[in-house]
Amino acid sequence: MASRAWMRALGARRAMSGVAAAGPTARLRRSVLYMPASNPRALAKVPSLAADGVILDLEDAVAPELKPHARDMAVEAAERFTTQEPQTRHKEIVIRVNGIGTEWHADDLAAVSKS
Repeated sequence: MASRAWMRALGARRAMSGVAAAGPTARLRRSVLYMPASNPRALAKVPSLAADGVILDLEDAVAPELKPHARDMAVEAAERFTTQEPQTRHKEIVIRVNGIGTEWHADDLAAVSKS
């Protein structure tokens, strides 16, 4: 018999992949794009993209010296995409924060949790 932790992890993995059991909160995704949050030109293209979701990346796609600025840009863009841009209101917008144990993690979480 599978452990409860394993079952929860499997459920989370399925939810992230868009294959969660159908229900009122299920959201199927055909495509999700990673966008570096430090790149204003990439962020400007988001409204014109046909993707179902966009992940604003603060981790791998951002140079260490640009992370604080990218964090501000990601929070501002997520707010704009979900409230002001008619072309992006239907898209799922996610901010990928830096990993636990990095010097940027706590600041990322604080900024994202306020958005």
